[in-house]
Amino acid sequence: MDATQKHLLSRNGSQLAIYDWPHVQQQAPRAAVLIVHTLGDYGLRYQQLVQRLLLWGFTVRAFDFYGHGDSNGAKGTILHSNQFAEDLADVVQDWQNNLPAGTPLITLGYSMGATAAAQAQLQGLLQADAQIMISPMLRMHMNWVQHAALLIFRYLLPDRVGPAHFTPLMHTGEANEQVLLASDAKWVRVMSVRLGDAMFQMGAEVLRRAKEWETKTLLLYNASRPSEGAVEISGTEDFLLHATGAQMESKKYEGVRPDLLHESGKAQIYTRLQLWLDRYFPARV
Repeated sequence: MDATQKHLLSRNGSQLAIYDWPHVQQQAPRAAVLIVHTLGDYGLRYQQLVQRLLLWGFTVRAFDFYGHGDSNGAKGTILHSNQFAEDLADVVQDWQNNLPAGTPLITLGYSMGATAAAQAQLQGLLQADAQIMISPMLRMHMNWVQHAALLIFRYLLPDRVGPAHFTPLMHTGEANEQVLLASDAKWVRVMSVRLGDAMFQMGAEVLRRAKEWETKTLLLYNASRPSEGAVEISGTEDFLLHATGAQMESKKYEGVRPDLLHESGKAQIYTRLQLWLDRYFPARV
């Protein structure tokens, strides 16, 4: 089933691309699932996930962050450090104005998308009933040269755009998915200093406030950082250690890369996801 597309005017004055898949089953949707993409990514890359969720009885929305996909903004840039959390909140508010009353809201975010959703929840910009986190980007790997450069350029040239040093191996070990990513013209391969700095701030805020986390959560993540990767697994495990006030279910997967839904072993991820959704968001009469 194809998505209907529209653009939403955000509080920051930009037009965000939104994709909705209508709920066609007779009974009310079990919940509304918002897919939140990662850095460089875009909402329509998650078609297989969408079709599964529709089949299971959910209504689904995805969107493109500012500077990504079909949304406004120079590629790989942001206007200010909290923009992704605010964009996400605007997308949700617009959606909830049109959803059936009482429909639970679930965010499903990958990497930076999971972190942006958590940040928005902790800031009170978002009131999701549950969050599904896939390999959240909570702590970045940097050498001292990169760290020093960021400290300097965040003040001198915050809007300078440079290569994001993207490689498909950062995300998936599945050969076909690597080819698709490498040839995908919509994938953003540049990043501004301001955006890089915002990613650090986003992860740091979520970790700093982990003890405040009370949202029902399913957290699935890769067991080790790929040599090409930039996300430290220690951030995820620190979050799990301190987010003791939440109804948390987590699973660490060995021998995989972060984009679990695009790995060769994704069947077990979908099984785990379906079981969790069946437990907490059963069919509504």
